[in-house]
Amino acid sequence: MGPDPARCAASREAQLKQIEARAKPGDVVFLASLRTPELTDRPWRKGESAVIEEALKELTDENMEAARTDAERLLKRLQAAQLNILIDAPKPVFKAAPNRCSDWFNRMNPVCAPGLTMARDQLERLRAPQMQLLQQLEARYPALHTWDPLPLLCAGPTCSAYDDNAKPLFFDSNHLSGHGNRVLEPAFTAALLKIWEVSPVTE
Repeated sequence: MGPDPARCAASREAQLKQIEARAKPGDVVFLASLRTPELTDRPWRKGESAVIEEALKELTDENMEAARTDAERLLKRLQAAQLNILIDAPKPVFKAAPNRCSDWFNRMNPVCAPGLTMARDQLERLRAPQMQLLQQLEARYPALHTWDPLPLLCAGPTCSAYDDNAKPLFFDSNHLSGHGNRVLEPAFTAALLKIWEVSPVTE
């Protein structure tokens, strides 16, 4: 978590101007981004708790404040355009990538050794700063709505990159697979409909 990458500033501004030009009052803008530290290439021999503690130290006060500043700048513009904003809460992240570790011939690959599961309580620790920030932003910006896909992707104490039928929910360590997107689609649609019920689209 930190400021938006400077190298993307021109692209972000162009996309934002396009939204402001094309969107109508009441439309929904969906913002999706990874705002938690990634977990690949970490010293997992230390144990999950220790690694998560190290990852949380990367979320310095300076980085958190930069993230807040960038978020508020964007939210102010979108809300001023009378748009609703839907943002997804942090989804699980994993120690390795299913697309590199699913086939039998890759099972001995050292990058796959950490495995494709994470304790949910450790992921909750990892995303807690972002959840707190989202809660604060929602209180300040009525147009902002948070949708949390975590319960659908991880119903129990252990989160897996695969569902109960061994189908991959994730493509790599932090991006959903096509199947994962299909799993979330009904809940995502329901979140959109809920926003429109409260703030109906104006013609």
